[in-house]
Amino acid sequence: MKMSRRGLMKLGAAMGAGLAAGKINGLVSSKEAQATQTGGADKSAWVIGHIKVKDNDKWGEYRSKVPETLVQWGGEVLFRGHRVGVLSGEHSYLDCVVIRFPDAKSAAGWYNSAAYQALIPIREQAADIVLVSFES
Repeated sequence: MKMSRRGLMKLGAAMGAGLAAGKINGLVSSKEAQATQTGGADKSAWVIGHIKVKDNDKWGEYRSKVPETLVQWGGEVLFRGHRVGVLSGEHSYLDCVVIRFPDAKSAAGWYNSAAYQALIPIREQAADIVLVSFES
């Protein structure tokens, strides 16, 4: 399905507002939404990757192996997408991934795990990636 740039901007704004309010079904559980609204201690963590693929075959290999490394840490790939435009500022990365974890400790545990660390040589051959973690 194709969307106009204006339609994509509206969708992005609505999703951002929904995430902030904890209202997008399937992305934020009711427990997380309640914790966000009440200032509770349950803080989800998000890892956002900005990606420039260098080798499509290696990238496919890396992507196929990442999901199994997330399971132990409660991680879930929520979004993978290809950039359609830069609305403000400069951004040279063409692809993006968003992964949700139960908390920042789980996100760090995943990244530092032997299972994920073993994939880093493949990742470095496959793409230039910036991974950033956030807490909500």
